[in-house]
Amino acid sequence: MTSSSASLHATNKEITRLLSVILASRLVINTAFRMGYAFVPPLSRGLGVDLQTMSGLISVRSSMGLLAPVFGPLSDRFGRRVVMLGAMSLLVVCALAAYLSTSLISFALGFVGLGLAKIIFEPSAAAYLGDRVPYERRGLVMGISELGWASGGLIGVPLVSVVIAAWGWQSPFALIALGGLLALGWARLALPRAETAHLRMRVNFRVAFASIARHPSALLMLLVTFIFLVASDMIAISYAVWLEQMFSVGVIALGTITATFAVADVCGEVLSMWAVDRFGKKRALLTGFALTTLFYFTLPLLGASLAVAVSALFLYYVCFEFSIVSVFPLMSELVPEARATILSLAMLAESVGRTLGALLGAWLFALAGFGANGIAAGAMVGAATVVLGWGVSELHAAKARESRGVFEETRNAE
Repeated sequence: MTSSSASLHATNKEITRLLSVILASRLVINTAFRMGYAFVPPLSRGLGVDLQTMSGLISVRSSMGLLAPVFGPLSDRFGRRVVMLGAMSLLVVCALAAYLSTSLISFALGFVGLGLAKIIFEPSAAAYLGDRVPYERRGLVMGISELGWASGGLIGVPLVSVVIAAWGWQSPFALIALGGLLALGWARLALPRAETAHLRMRVNFRVAFASIARHPSALLMLLVTFIFLVASDMIAISYAVWLEQMFSVGVIALGTITATFAVADVCGEVLSMWAVDRFGKKRALLTGFALTTLFYFTLPLLGASLAVAVSALFLYYVCFEFSIVSVFPLMSELVPEARATILSLAMLAESVGRTLGALLGAWLFALAGFGANGIAAGAMVGAATVVLGWGVSELHAAKARESRGVFEETRNAE
């Protein structure tokens, strides 16, 4: 590692402050994101629209991920702190717009804007960790930051249910605005201004994308991420319907089962924290992909009992979350001079992959049933595992770290 790169590394106290900002912000962001799925019926009734219209709004919000590559280079050029603060400010404004809305159009603008805030904030936050945390510790620290996703389901969504019951369907957006404002205030205090100037890369859009295009491992890693998310949403879109059809599971029981999968998310994240730095980023990721593939192929065999089905799905979600969390420490060092840009492209791959997976999963489930979804998903992730094993090299990350000083000298000369 170059000395210049090493000088960027933060102390434990600085990393703790940065994590506190990211966790607080992601709790609010992901509560806003997850409550859209969990509370479709009360939101649609409050708006006076049918479920299809509300689902359409959620789809439009999810499609904001397509804009991630537009905002990723802004973080590489203007600094992580500026973009993170801007994203949280946008979240507060959009939450207030949804809370104060008096028409479907004004609500939709605020609701969709919450999705935009998420795709702006998260690549910048991950890139900030990549800047400040040594590669050898990055699996642990990025794993901790991913607890912000699970906390939205374990803390935020139950709180939202209480707020809706007490004050009505629009009240959670006031809660999101207040939480966002508090997180924004803490971010302004905890993220030093001087650090932003020190880390700023001054990379323009063309240079950022050209840097990524020169790294085959980076391109293949984006492809692997895309395939993995296509497969995961083929299961996510169909498992609830399958449980209902196979075991006559009711709404309350389905909600309880879904909550247990949030616990599986936490388990996967904790395992990633423990394993990724200890055993190596690529090795841990290959293990996660292989285990996920195995569970996909067992899905056609889960019709014996509800307990067996839920247990297997729980273990599958542990493996899935372990794998997806483990992607980012490796991804973050493949092109360090365009770190936020490649992480935003990963978010694009995730968004497109989930959209395509939901469409394919619904079609295949209707055609051949849940078992076919499992077999198809297993074949996809099995192929992705081969690509990861043969095409993505962690050595490229080491070479990228070594060449970073050369890149910065060239950039400054320009």
